[in-house]
Amino acid sequence: MSDISKQAVAGFTDVAASYDSTIAAEVEKYCGMPYAEVLRRALDAAAVAPGDRVLDVGTGTGALALAVAGGTSAGRIVAIDPTRAMLEQAQQNAARANLAERVSLCCGSAEAFPFRDSSFDVVLTSMAMHHTDVRRTLGEMARVLRPGGRLAIADVSRNPRWKGLVGLLLRAAMAIYHLIATRSLAITRAELATYHQIFAKADWETMLKEAGFQSLGVTEFPHPTNSWFSGVVLVQAYRQG
Repeated sequence: MSDISKQAVAGFTDVAASYDSTIAAEVEKYCGMPYAEVLRRALDAAAVAPGDRVLDVGTGTGALALAVAGGTSAGRIVAIDPTRAMLEQAQQNAARANLAERVSLCCGSAEAFPFRDSSFDVVLTSMAMHHTDVRRTLGEMARVLRPGGRLAIADVSRNPRWKGLVGLLLRAAMAIYHLIATRSLAITRAELATYHQIFAKADWETMLKEAGFQSLGVTEFPHPTNSWFSGVVLVQAYRQG
């Protein structure tokens, strides 16, 4: 597991109990898109077909995996996350939604999946990639997808203004604000560690090609009200045979 993922585990362990009550407001504030809309776009991009074997990467408390289970006729649905405390919350959420039998929860790293090659028809993820070593994770996604299998990613997009001294000062200011808001040094450290794993459209296109994917489209949605904040990037691709 990479250092960035280890920091993510420490951070999300600290905030797991309150995560579901805060995530929607945080995503909309910092990325400019309602969390429910991020999930919907990721699910639409995945185009899950009846009987598909689906993997949700970095499932957290299970929101995207449960959206797949409740909104599609997918076959096997596996949701993986490295943070046990988050998976405990996901298990409770699945039980409340009467979907526990449809989703298999797995504790493991996105950078080294405990799955065989070509195990899935669809791999999808929402707002989790930047908490991993993205290139390593893309390589693992390609490995576990069957040839022609579909990939859908919704994640934080890189703001072109995050360069030089101004960007450094902005990150420092946002870190202080985030620490005050969350009262968690661990999750603030985890968020700060993601800076070099947040990418723009051209970066995603290059990384997809390097990992063996054919891009179907990389779309950026800038923050609608704050030109200094990040936005959302939506990635659609398939694994080349």
